[in-house]
Amino acid sequence: FSLPPRTSDGLPELVRYEWSGNPGDPLIRTINGTATPLLEKVNTFAFTWDTAGVTETHPGPPVEGAEQLLVGYYPSSYNQGISDVSSSNSPGQYFNPTLPADAVSWRITKVRARARRNGLAYGTLHIRLRKPDGANKPTSTIIDAASESEANLSSSFQSTYVTFDNAGGISPASGVCVVFEDGGVGDAAQIEFTNGSGSGMLTGTQGNHNISSSNSLRYEVYGKISTPGTKSVQRTVITGVQVSATTTVEPTNQITTATALMNRPEVLSAFWELNFSHNPTGIDTNADATYDWSSNLPFNQNYLSGGKWVAAQTITTNSAHSFASFTTIETRMADTTTAGNGASMTFYVDRKALTCGVLETTLRNLSNGTQQLKLGSRSDLLVPTTLATLNNLPLGNLQINYYVNPASQSVICAINGQYQGTYQYNIVTLVANGSISLFPESSETGATFDHVRIRAGGTPQ
Repeated sequence: FSLPPRTSDGLPELVRYEWSGNPGDPLIRTINGTATPLLEKVNTFAFTWDTAGVTETHPGPPVEGAEQLLVGYYPSSYNQGISDVSSSNSPGQYFNPTLPADAVSWRITKVRARARRNGLAYGTLHIRLRKPDGANKPTSTIIDAASESEANLSSSFQSTYVTFDNAGGISPASGVCVVFEDGGVGDAAQIEFTNGSGSGMLTGTQGNHNISSSNSLRYEVYGKISTPGTKSVQRTVITGVQVSATTTVEPTNQITTATALMNRPEVLSAFWELNFSHNPTGIDTNADATYDWSSNLPFNQNYLSGGKWVAAQTITTNSAHSFASFTTIETRMADTTTAGNGASMTFYVDRKALTCGVLETTLRNLSNGTQQLKLGSRSDLLVPTTLATLNNLPLGNLQINYYVNPASQSVICAINGQYQGTYQYNIVTLVANGSISLFPESSETGATFDHVRIRAGGTPQ
C-alpha cells in the first residue's frame, strides 16, 4: 500500500503485508523498509479485492455531424440582378458560416445557386471553391471543384445544386469563396443575384475580383460540422479490500476485517509517476525493491527545483515491461530556450520476442515564439520516419498525452486536451526491453519536465 506522506521527507509511506505461506510463520508488516511481526504463527492468510469497472474517456478523432444548411442568402422578395459567366467575369460569393463554439472543422457538401443558359448553351460551367485572401477575395488555391454542361441548364433561372466530395477540413476561422467560371469557349451561363441587398458577391476575373457590400448571390451552402470526439477505455478499480487469517494456535477461528478504499486505485500491469520533487532514480512507487527509474549517469539533483526537472541526462523506466497492452503516457513538458534541439521522449512499446514498436517525440522552442512537436517512428533501427509535425503550439508547459494501442499498432496524441491525430507506428527488429525514456537533445539546456505518469492497462472500446 502507498499512503500519503506522513513524514518530513515528502515521500509516500510504503506499507507491505507479507506471509511466507508456511504454516507457523508470522505475518510481517514492513513500513518504509522496517519490518515487524504483526501476527504470530499464521496458518492461512489472504487478501480479496472488491473491484468495479469504470469508463474513462480521452480525446479522439472529431465526430462529423449530419448535413445541414450552414449559410446562405435566399430571400423570397428581392431585386433581381443577372451576372454573366464569361472570360471577362467570374461571379461568385464569399461566405463564412457561424459555427458552434466547439467546432474543429467544417465540410462543404453542396452549394445551391440560381443559374440559366446564356445564348447557344455550348459552354461548360466550372464551379470552384477557392480559399479567400485577407480581403475575402478568391485566391489561386482551389479547395474542390465541379463542372456542369451549360446544355443541362434551363433557359430560365432554376435552382442548381452542385455537390462536392473533397471540401473538408476547413478551419472554423476560415471562410470560402465559390466562383463560377467559364471553360474558355464563350459565355458559360448566367447567375442570379440580389441587387441592392445582402453582401459578399464577387465580380471580375481570377486575381482581379471585387467584393460587394450591397449585393449577394441568391445561394445556400450545405455541409457538415465536426466537433471534438472521444475514445473510451474500460478500466478496473479496487473499491475495497478484505483480509482474512487464521493461526496455528486456533486454526478454526478466522480473523476477518475489511475496509473501503476511498481512492479507488486502478488495476494495472505497470505504473510509473514522477512529480520531480525528489531524485527519480531513488523512487520505488510499487515497493518492489527496484527503483522505478534509472539513468546512465548518477542523477544530478541540482537540476531539480520547485517540482520541475531541467533535463540534463537521460532517465528510463526501470524493470522490464513489454508495454504490449493499452498504455497511457501523460507528460507535462516544455522547451524554454531556442538554443538547443528540444526535449525528447522515446517509447519502446508493443514488445514481443525479437521486435518492438518505436515512437520518438521531440518538443522544440522555435524562433517565431511557438513550440513544435515532432512525432516519429522507425522503419528500421537506422531509418527514422516522421509521423506528424505539429506547429504553432504555445510557449510554456504543454500537457502532452499519448494513448498507445498495440491492438491497432497506433498512437493517439492529444495536447492540452485537444486531439491532434491518430498515427501508425512501425515495428522493428530489436532485442531490447520495453521502456520509456526522457532526455534533452544535443545542445539543449531548457528541456523541462514537471510531471510524468505512465499506466499500462485498460481495454480500449
